[in-house]
Amino acid sequence: MIINQRNDTIRKAIAVDKAPMKYKTIFMISLLILFSSFSSHPQMIENQPVNAAVVAQNSTPAARYLPAFVFDPINERVMMYGGGSSAGGDVEYEDTWTFDYMTRTWTELTVDTTPGPRHSAVMVYDTTDEVIILFGGSQGISRASDTWIFNCSTEEWTEVTPAVSPPGRMSHAMVYDSANERVLLFSGYGPSGPNTADTWAYDYSTNIWQEMSPETSPHARYGASYIYDDVNETMIIFGGNSNGYFSDTWSYAYDTDIWTNLYPITHPQALKWSSSVYDSANQKMILFGGDDALSRSVNDTWVFDSQTNEWEEREPALAPPAREAFGFAFDTDNEKAILFGGIQLYNDQLVDTWAYDFQSNTWEEMIQISDSTPLLVAVIVIPVIAVVIIIAYSFMKKRR
Repeated sequence: MIINQRNDTIRKAIAVDKAPMKYKTIFMISLLILFSSFSSHPQMIENQPVNAAVVAQNSTPAARYLPAFVFDPINERVMMYGGGSSAGGDVEYEDTWTFDYMTRTWTELTVDTTPGPRHSAVMVYDTTDEVIILFGGSQGISRASDTWIFNCSTEEWTEVTPAVSPPGRMSHAMVYDSANERVLLFSGYGPSGPNTADTWAYDYSTNIWQEMSPETSPHARYGASYIYDDVNETMIIFGGNSNGYFSDTWSYAYDTDIWTNLYPITHPQALKWSSSVYDSANQKMILFGGDDALSRSVNDTWVFDSQTNEWEEREPALAPPAREAFGFAFDTDNEKAILFGGIQLYNDQLVDTWAYDFQSNTWEEMIQISDSTPLLVAVIVIPVIAVVIIIAYSFMKKRR
């Protein structure tokens, strides 16, 4: 498209005036415009280390469902751990990956120790201690009850061993309450199913898990969407499943130990394994996808405003394909919700990466960019430009 536009520019410039000096002047101006446009092409200005480009070109996480997913503000990147796959037999991953929105690159971290293969674990970022905390997950037929810490500076996993821990579980709701400096955990799928509507709090500084005692709470469930609401300093959950799908919205306040059913008038349909992030820039809960009561994957985008207690369906012009059980985190540096992978109906697994911008209500698929891209463009485009220049110059000489 760029080359065709420049060809038209050159032809029009030649036709403006028959005087040789004007030909040369217009020709040179067109040539300068052509090369300046080419050199300023977005893919030509990525300043990445050479090694990073090689990683970007050849490295992408395998398709997976239910990975642990969180944003690391120290290194300004999304982090993913583990996940599962049923392609070629059941597989549980124990790899650690990062995604950089600015370069659109995935990088696998080399770590000596890991929490082990698992899916359906949950990670949160502890803003007070600047570490990532992982709890639980599914390991074969077992439900994990271990707590792990990832140091974002040293890129090391360490298991901590509190005296008491929540019973093992997967697909639980878990957030970091920055106001009270606690991890908050609710329910999930235990060894015998989603039969416990328990609420726990974890203090990293003392390495203590404490079971809370709210008078009322939501029904036990797994696969709910959840966020921490900075404005009201509460945990918010939506939906999930427990012998039936839920479409309720609840909030939990650690300081009062109270669960509150919010009863919004409008809300998404009943879903499990949808995912939510908290857009701290716009103070909104963003929900995408999920599995509906008819076991169909959906690709709806919804936003919840806790200050007005209202859900709104956004209906962007373009959205990722329908899916459930994907990774979802909010990049606070770039103010984008980052999505990866998941599964569709009939267990089709996905390996794409998308970003959502609340202000413009747009989804964009993240196509990886590497240093080889400018070289490829140059190899293809420069010879074509040379031909255009030769033809244009020959035409001018004939017209003199």
